[in-house]
Amino acid sequence: MRKLWIFGALLGTMASVGFVGMGGMSVGAGDPASANLDVAVLWDAYNWIILYIPSSDMAIDLGTITPDLYDPETDTWTPLTDSGGPRKVVVVTNNPGGFQLQISAVLVAYPADHGNPSGILARLTLTSADLGFSDAELSGTLTRNGGRGRFVADDIVYEFTPSFDDTPGDYSVIITYTATAQ
Repeated sequence: MRKLWIFGALLGTMASVGFVGMGGMSVGAGDPASANLDVAVLWDAYNWIILYIPSSDMAIDLGTITPDLYDPETDTWTPLTDSGGPRKVVVVTNNPGGFQLQISAVLVAYPADHGNPSGILARLTLTSADLGFSDAELSGTLTRNGGRGRFVADDIVYEFTPSFDDTPGDYSVIITYTATAQ
């Protein structure tokens, strides 16, 4: 029993010393008395990036190819233009190296008898002075680099130039925006 009492007293002393060691104390004396302590406030931050596209810019209908888009005198087509545009993309990062934004497109639906499916993406273009693109074909990957902070491109316009190859049916392209901290 005596060993248990000694163990309990020793444990109590260790707990008291431990709690006193965790705090701080400053004592002042004199006239006026003054005491001060420094408190450390700490935090950390992730390397982060945000890619934002408004919900109204997530599904875009360019319209319908009709005969009045073709001019037989000049043998030219009037492009289908995004009537709900211009569209917007926002990239925000705290990364000192900035970001890279890549834009790519994949044709996901077209009529089975379309004469030249590979040419469709070459006729779908993106224009944005903010991104630095003018009539850039979406048949390849478009790349834009930017710095730390907030970048906004709110002048994005999509256009599709029709062709005689565009047989009746539905066409669908998925455009993927990928933002990567550098």
